[in-house]
Amino acid sequence: MDIVHKFPNDIVDYIYSLIKYEQPKELVNNIKNIHIFKIIYHDVHERLYQDEGSDEVQNWMINNLEIFIELYNNTSVCENYLYRIYGTNTRKIERQKEILKKSSNISKNINFIIGLLTVEERKHLILKSKLFKWLTDEEKNLLFN
Repeated sequence: MDIVHKFPNDIVDYIYSLIKYEQPKELVNNIKNIHIFKIIYHDVHERLYQDEGSDEVQNWMINNLEIFIELYNNTSVCENYLYRIYGTNTRKIERQKEILKKSSNISKNINFIIGLLTVEERKHLILKSKLFKWLTDEEKNLLFN
């Protein structure tokens, strides 16, 4: 039973106004982009490597992410990106790097790395990894407009 329905609407509205707040537009746009990008990134790799099986598709996805970051940002997969989250807390950075290295859950690692990239970096990844030509017109509109 939901206890909220027992209170008058004006009290419920007041309580919600104290606990609910609008998220910054940039954050909301980034979250939407991550969601769209993950779907499109996976679909493109499915089309490219469909004959190799789902495990190989995920391996190509993580490999392309790692190559992009190392080649175009002149850093390892984690260094600069983890500094965005943890600042100068090297203990947390090293711990997260170890977790990624030991993790056998490739999907989780893919999601983590995609989440570290900015919207512009995700677009750049699609262009530089030559995946753009494999996008449908709808996917291009979703990512680049």
